[in-house]
Amino acid sequence: MGNGLITSCADLVRQTVASAPLLLEWADCQQILLEGMADTPAWILALPVVSCLAVGGSQADGIQVAAGWLALNHALHLLDAVEDGDFVPDKIVDKPEKALNLSTALTFVAYSFFPNLQSSEASIRVVKVCSECGYNATQGQHRGFESAPALLDDAINAYWETTILKSGSLFRMACAGGAAAGTQSSQLIEILADFGTSIGVILQVLDDCRDMFDVQTGRREVTLPILLYSAASGSQKIIFPDSRASLQETSVPGGITASLSAWWQRAHDSLDRLEPSDAIEALKDALQAILGTLPGGDNQ
Repeated sequence: MGNGLITSCADLVRQTVASAPLLLEWADCQQILLEGMADTPAWILALPVVSCLAVGGSQADGIQVAAGWLALNHALHLLDAVEDGDFVPDKIVDKPEKALNLSTALTFVAYSFFPNLQSSEASIRVVKVCSECGYNATQGQHRGFESAPALLDDAINAYWETTILKSGSLFRMACAGGAAAGTQSSQLIEILADFGTSIGVILQVLDDCRDMFDVQTGRREVTLPILLYSAASGSQKIIFPDSRASLQETSVPGGITASLSAWWQRAHDSLDRLEPSDAIEALKDALQAILGTLPGGDNQ
Protein backbone atom coordinates (compact mmCIF):
# COMPACT_ATOMS: atom_id res chain seq x y z
CA MET A 1 0.00 0.00 0.00
CA GLY A 2 2.87 2.38 0.87
CA ASN A 3 4.50 2.27 -2.55
CA GLY A 4 1.15 2.70 -4.29
CA LEU A 5 0.39 5.77 -2.20
CA ILE A 6 3.80 7.25 -2.95
CA THR A 7 3.37 6.70 -6.69
CA SER A 8 -0.11 8.23 -6.84
CA CYS A 9 0.90 11.25 -4.77
CA ALA A 10 4.03 11.83 -6.86
CA ASP A 11 1.95 11.78 -10.06
CA LEU A 12 -0.44 14.37 -8.66
CA VAL A 13 2.45 16.61 -7.60
CA ARG A 14 3.89 16.48 -11.12
CA GLN A 15 0.52 17.42 -12.59
CA THR A 16 0.12 20.31 -10.16
CA VAL A 17 3.54 21.76 -10.94
CA ALA A 18 3.06 21.34 -14.70
CA SER A 19 -0.20 23.34 -14.59
CA ALA A 20 0.91 26.08 -12.17
CA PRO A 21 -0.23 29.46 -13.58
CA LEU A 22 3.05 31.30 -12.96
CA LEU A 23 5.09 28.56 -14.57
CA LEU A 24 2.85 28.53 -17.63
CA GLU A 25 3.90 32.15 -18.22
CA TRP A 26 7.63 31.33 -18.38
CA ALA A 27 8.60 28.22 -20.33
CA ASP A 28 12.25 28.11 -19.22
CA CYS A 29 11.32 28.34 -15.55
CA GLN A 30 8.72 25.59 -15.93
CA GLN A 31 11.02 23.33 -17.93
CA ILE A 32 13.95 23.51 -15.53
CA LEU A 33 11.73 22.60 -12.59
CA LEU A 34 9.99 19.76 -14.43
CA GLU A 35 13.34 18.37 -15.62
CA GLY A 36 14.63 18.46 -12.06
CA MET A 37 11.54 16.62 -10.87
CA ALA A 38 11.96 14.00 -13.60
CA ASP A 39 15.28 13.01 -12.02
CA THR A 40 13.81 12.95 -8.50
CA PRO A 41 12.63 9.65 -6.94
CA ALA A 42 8.87 9.38 -6.43
CA TRP A 43 9.20 9.06 -2.67
CA ILE A 44 10.93 12.45 -2.46
CA LEU A 45 8.25 14.10 -4.63
CA ALA A 46 5.55 12.64 -2.39
CA LEU A 47 7.24 13.29 0.96
CA PRO A 48 5.28 16.43 1.97
CA VAL A 49 2.00 14.87 0.82
CA VAL A 50 2.50 11.69 2.80
CA SER A 51 3.65 13.70 5.82
CA CYS A 52 0.42 15.69 5.63
CA LEU A 53 -1.65 12.51 5.43
CA ALA A 54 0.30 11.01 8.35
CA VAL A 55 -1.10 13.66 10.73
CA GLY A 56 -4.64 13.50 9.39
CA GLY A 57 -4.40 16.20 6.75
CA SER A 58 -5.74 16.16 3.20
CA GLN A 59 -4.00 15.01 0.07
CA ALA A 60 -4.96 18.23 -1.70
CA ASP A 61 -3.18 20.41 0.86
CA GLY A 62 -0.14 18.13 0.91
CA ILE A 63 0.18 18.41 -2.86
CA GLN A 64 0.33 22.22 -2.68
CA VAL A 65 3.06 22.02 -0.04
CA ALA A 66 4.98 19.47 -2.12
CA ALA A 67 4.82 21.69 -5.20
CA GLY A 68 6.09 24.68 -3.24
CA TRP A 69 8.82 22.70 -1.52
CA LEU A 70 10.09 21.24 -4.79
CA ALA A 71 10.32 24.73 -6.28
CA LEU A 72 12.25 25.97 -3.23
CA ASN A 73 14.47 22.89 -3.26
CA HIS A 74 15.36 23.37 -6.91
CA ALA A 75 15.92 27.10 -6.39
CA LEU A 76 18.46 26.29 -3.68
CA HIS A 77 20.02 23.60 -5.88
CA LEU A 78 20.64 26.15 -8.67
CA LEU A 79 22.07 28.64 -6.20
CA ASP A 80 24.26 25.99 -4.59
CA ALA A 81 25.73 24.92 -7.93
CA VAL A 82 26.82 28.48 -8.72
CA GLU A 83 28.17 29.19 -5.25
CA ASP A 84 30.15 25.92 -5.11
CA GLY A 85 31.59 26.32 -8.60
CA ASP A 86 29.69 23.27 -9.87
CA PHE A 87 27.52 25.07 -12.41
CA VAL A 88 27.26 23.20 -15.73
CA PRO A 89 25.65 25.15 -18.59
CA ASP A 90 22.91 23.59 -20.70
CA LYS A 91 20.43 24.69 -23.36
CA ILE A 92 18.13 26.41 -20.88
CA VAL A 93 20.62 27.77 -18.37
CA ASP A 94 23.73 28.61 -20.36
CA LYS A 95 25.34 30.99 -17.88
CA PRO A 96 25.49 31.33 -14.08
CA GLU A 97 23.64 34.65 -14.15
CA LYS A 98 20.60 32.87 -15.58
CA ALA A 99 20.86 30.18 -12.92
CA LEU A 100 20.78 32.82 -10.19
CA ASN A 101 17.81 34.57 -11.78
CA LEU A 102 15.85 31.35 -12.21
CA SER A 103 16.65 30.47 -8.61
CA THR A 104 15.04 33.74 -7.53
CA ALA A 105 12.04 33.12 -9.78
CA LEU A 106 11.48 29.62 -8.39
CA THR A 107 11.53 31.00 -4.85
CA PHE A 108 8.63 33.29 -5.71
CA VAL A 109 6.87 30.46 -7.54
CA ALA A 110 7.14 28.30 -4.43
CA TYR A 111 5.28 30.75 -2.24
CA SER A 112 2.49 31.03 -4.83
CA PHE A 113 1.39 27.47 -3.95
CA PHE A 114 0.92 27.94 -0.21
CA PRO A 115 -2.14 30.27 -0.34
CA ASN A 116 -3.97 27.43 -2.15
CA LEU A 117 -4.36 25.48 1.08
CA GLN A 118 -7.94 25.06 2.29
CA SER A 119 -7.22 26.93 5.54
CA SER A 120 -5.48 30.29 5.84
CA GLU A 121 -4.18 29.23 9.25
CA ALA A 122 -2.57 26.18 7.66
CA SER A 123 -1.01 28.37 4.96
CA ILE A 124 0.52 30.58 7.64
CA ARG A 125 1.93 27.56 9.47
CA VAL A 126 3.48 26.20 6.28
CA VAL A 127 5.03 29.55 5.35
CA LYS A 128 6.52 29.80 8.84
CA VAL A 129 8.07 26.31 8.58
CA CYS A 130 9.46 26.91 5.10
CA SER A 131 10.88 30.31 6.01
CA GLU A 132 12.61 29.00 9.13
CA CYS A 133 13.98 25.88 7.45
CA GLY A 134 15.08 27.79 4.36
CA TYR A 135 16.91 30.29 6.53
CA ASN A 136 18.68 27.48 8.38
CA ALA A 137 19.64 25.78 5.12
CA THR A 138 21.25 28.97 3.80
CA GLN A 139 23.03 29.42 7.12
CA GLY A 140 24.44 25.90 6.72
CA GLN A 141 25.55 26.74 3.18
CA HIS A 142 27.24 29.88 4.50
CA ARG A 143 29.14 27.87 7.11
CA GLY A 144 30.28 25.56 4.35
CA PHE A 145 32.19 28.42 2.76
CA GLU A 146 34.46 28.60 5.81
CA SER A 147 37.64 26.56 6.09
CA ALA A 148 37.40 23.49 8.30
CA PRO A 149 38.73 23.94 11.85
CA ALA A 150 42.34 22.87 12.26
CA LEU A 151 41.69 20.41 15.10
CA LEU A 152 39.96 17.17 14.14
CA ASP A 153 37.39 17.12 16.95
CA ASP A 154 36.31 20.66 16.08
CA ALA A 155 36.14 19.74 12.39
CA ILE A 156 33.92 16.75 13.12
CA ASN A 157 31.54 18.89 15.20
CA ALA A 158 31.48 21.55 12.48
CA TYR A 159 30.70 18.91 9.84
CA TRP A 160 27.64 17.62 11.70
CA GLU A 161 26.39 21.12 12.55
CA THR A 162 26.67 22.22 8.91
CA THR A 163 25.12 19.02 7.55
CA ILE A 164 22.14 19.22 9.91
CA LEU A 165 21.61 22.90 9.11
CA LYS A 166 22.01 22.63 5.34
CA SER A 167 20.79 19.22 4.20
CA GLY A 168 18.76 18.35 7.27
CA SER A 169 16.78 21.57 7.04
CA LEU A 170 15.73 20.98 3.42
CA PHE A 171 14.00 17.70 4.25
CA ARG A 172 12.82 19.03 7.59
CA MET A 173 11.01 21.65 5.49
CA ALA A 174 9.37 18.94 3.38
CA CYS A 175 8.08 16.84 6.25
CA ALA A 176 7.31 19.57 8.79
CA GLY A 177 5.73 21.69 6.04
CA GLY A 178 3.50 18.81 5.03
CA ALA A 179 2.57 18.15 8.66
CA ALA A 180 1.87 21.85 9.28
CA ALA A 181 -0.65 21.78 6.44
CA GLY A 182 -2.53 18.97 8.16
CA THR A 183 -2.45 19.76 11.87
CA GLN A 184 -2.14 22.51 14.47
CA SER A 185 -0.31 20.14 16.83
CA SER A 186 3.24 21.39 17.38
CA GLN A 187 4.14 17.95 18.75
CA LEU A 188 3.10 16.16 15.55
CA ILE A 189 4.81 18.75 13.38
CA GLU A 190 8.02 18.35 15.38
CA ILE A 191 7.91 14.55 15.05
CA LEU A 192 7.73 14.81 11.26
CA ALA A 193 10.34 17.58 11.34
CA ASP A 194 12.77 15.27 13.14
CA PHE A 195 12.03 12.52 10.62
CA GLY A 196 12.81 14.90 7.77
CA THR A 197 16.04 16.11 9.36
CA SER A 198 17.24 12.52 9.65
CA ILE A 199 16.41 11.85 6.00
CA GLY A 200 18.33 14.94 4.88
CA VAL A 201 21.42 14.02 6.89
CA ILE A 202 21.40 10.46 5.54
CA LEU A 203 21.20 11.66 1.95
CA GLN A 204 24.04 14.14 2.47
CA VAL A 205 26.33 11.51 3.99
CA LEU A 206 25.55 9.16 1.11
CA ASP A 207 26.42 11.95 -1.31
CA ASP A 208 29.71 12.47 0.55
CA CYS A 209 30.48 8.78 0.15
CA ARG A 210 29.92 8.90 -3.61
CA ASP A 211 32.30 11.85 -3.98
CA MET A 212 34.59 11.12 -1.05
CA PHE A 213 37.84 11.50 -2.95
CA ASP A 214 38.42 12.56 -6.53
CA VAL A 215 42.01 11.60 -7.33
CA GLN A 216 41.90 12.78 -10.96
CA THR A 217 41.00 16.38 -10.21
CA GLY A 218 42.73 16.55 -6.83
CA ARG A 219 39.54 17.98 -5.38
CA ARG A 220 39.74 17.73 -1.62
CA GLU A 221 36.64 18.36 0.41
CA VAL A 222 36.36 17.77 4.14
CA THR A 223 33.59 15.18 4.25
CA LEU A 224 32.68 12.48 6.76
CA PRO A 225 34.86 9.79 5.08
CA ILE A 226 37.89 12.12 5.27
CA LEU A 227 37.19 12.95 8.92
CA LEU A 228 36.82 9.27 9.81
CA TYR A 229 40.03 8.46 7.93
CA SER A 230 41.88 11.14 9.88
CA ALA A 231 40.53 9.75 13.15
CA ALA A 232 41.46 6.18 12.19
CA SER A 233 44.98 7.36 11.42
CA GLY A 234 45.35 8.71 14.94
CA SER A 235 45.83 12.26 13.75
CA GLN A 236 44.62 15.36 15.58
CA LYS A 237 44.39 17.18 12.26
CA ILE A 238 42.66 16.51 8.93
CA ILE A 239 44.68 14.35 6.57
CA PHE A 240 43.78 13.16 3.08
CA PRO A 241 44.41 9.62 1.77
CA ASP A 242 46.35 8.94 -1.39
CA SER A 243 43.50 7.02 -3.01
CA ARG A 244 39.99 5.73 -2.56
CA ALA A 245 41.49 2.33 -1.74
CA SER A 246 43.25 3.85 1.26
CA LEU A 247 39.86 4.79 2.68
CA GLN A 248 38.43 1.34 2.09
CA GLU A 249 41.33 -0.38 3.84
CA THR A 250 40.63 1.38 7.15
CA SER A 251 37.67 1.45 9.53
CA VAL A 252 36.07 4.22 7.45
CA PRO A 253 33.37 2.07 5.74
CA GLY A 254 32.29 0.67 9.10
CA GLY A 255 32.19 4.12 10.64
CA ILE A 256 30.06 5.44 7.79
CA THR A 257 27.65 2.54 8.11
CA ALA A 258 27.36 3.08 11.86
CA SER A 259 26.61 6.79 11.41
CA LEU A 260 24.05 6.18 8.69
CA SER A 261 22.38 3.41 10.67
CA ALA A 262 22.08 5.67 13.72
CA TRP A 263 20.32 8.37 11.68
CA TRP A 264 18.15 5.74 9.99
CA GLN A 265 17.10 4.45 13.41
CA ARG A 266 16.33 7.97 14.59
CA ALA A 267 14.04 8.45 11.59
CA HIS A 268 12.34 5.11 12.21
CA ASP A 269 11.85 5.91 15.91
CA SER A 270 10.13 9.17 14.94
CA LEU A 271 7.56 7.28 12.90
CA ASP A 272 6.94 4.84 15.74
CA ARG A 273 5.63 7.78 17.79
CA LEU A 274 2.72 8.23 15.35
CA GLU A 275 -0.50 6.25 14.96
CA PRO A 276 -0.17 3.46 12.37
CA SER A 277 -1.67 4.31 8.98
CA ASP A 278 -1.12 3.83 5.26
CA ALA A 279 0.81 7.10 5.24
CA ILE A 280 3.17 5.90 7.97
CA GLU A 281 3.75 2.70 6.02
CA ALA A 282 4.58 4.81 2.97
CA LEU A 283 7.15 6.80 4.97
CA LYS A 284 8.65 3.53 6.22
CA ASP A 285 8.83 2.33 2.62
CA ALA A 286 10.80 5.48 1.80
CA LEU A 287 13.18 4.71 4.65
CA GLN A 288 13.59 1.18 3.37
CA ALA A 289 14.46 2.51 -0.07
CA ILE A 290 17.24 4.58 1.46
CA LEU A 291 18.45 1.61 3.50
CA GLY A 292 19.14 -0.34 0.33
CA THR A 293 21.72 2.28 -0.69
CA LEU A 294 23.67 2.15 2.57
CA PRO A 295 27.20 0.70 2.55
CA GLY A 296 26.74 -2.98 3.27
CA GLY A 297 23.24 -3.00 1.81
CA ASP A 298 20.05 -4.18 3.48
CA ASN A 299 21.49 -5.16 6.83
CA GLN A 300 19.47 -3.16 9.29
